[in-house]
Amino acid sequence: MVSIVLYRDADGTCPVLDFLDRAPREVRVKAQARIELLAMHGHHLRRPHADYIGDGLYELRWRHRRVNYRLLYFLHGRRVIVMVQALTKEDRLPAAAIAQALKCRHRFECAPDAHTYAPEVAP
Repeated sequence: MVSIVLYRDADGTCPVLDFLDRAPREVRVKAQARIELLAMHGHHLRRPHADYIGDGLYELRWRHRRVNYRLLYFLHGRRVIVMVQALTKEDRLPAAAIAQALKCRHRFECAPDAHTYAPEVAP
């Protein structure tokens, strides 16, 4: 098993959660199932569930109706996977999405504590 953490921007927002919060319930359920599968198999998870896209980035993959969903992530050490971005795609992953994910990875690697999402706990 590996730990799954979510990337947090400097302003405190979490791009993956923001995307999933706006998604239909069925999409969130499928995302959760894929994330659990990734936690169990780590970097060994392959197509059709996950794929390496280059430059140390991977995508977690699923389809709902006619829409392809992707969660972009990278490995931090051997036991931590960091989810940085969520998106829909048509034919190819947009170059801008890959570039943004690489920037997020760089920020996270420079300051992991500052860029790890932690939900606020109500008293």
